Amino acid sequence: SSDNYDNGDDANPSASMSQSLPFNTRLPPLAMDLTLRYLPFIMPIVAYSTYESTARMFDRMVEFISDNNWIAVDGGQYQAEIITPAINGLVVPSLALLFATLVNNTINTLRQRQLQIRTSLNTEANDLRVLATILDSLPSQLRKAKNHLREYLIQYASR
Repeated sequence: SSDNYDNGDDANPSASMSQSLPFNTRLPPLAMDLTLRYLPFIMPIVAYSTYESTARMFDRMVEFISDNNWIAVDGGQYQAEIITPAINGLVVPSLALLFATLVNNTINTLRQRQLQIRTSLNTEANDLRVLATILDSLPSQLRKAKNHLREYLIQYASR
């Protein structure tokens, strides 16, 4: 919709952006924050408590889809013996490698963010020191403006 960009509100680009992104209105920020904060703790508990029923339903679905007309007399032990070498030989090491790579990438990304934040904070602190030095070097005739600018600097630094 082009009317989101032609509303004449050039001073506030976030207003047109929030109108063009419909998912911003689906869930309030507080609800999204709470969901992202507690969902990683709730989902494993739900998965653990519903495993038996989910596994049973999946087994029935596979039997229905495959039109299986036989019954395993050993309770599925033969099927487990057939699949065990494949799982232990290929699946488990592959998943271990996959998750190790995922953890490595996550830690690397977080470390890079930390370094970027540290660099940004050091740059901003240095800029504030330079501004304070420039402010102190102003002539004494500009005392009123100097005090006013110092108040701005203190307000900026204290936020």
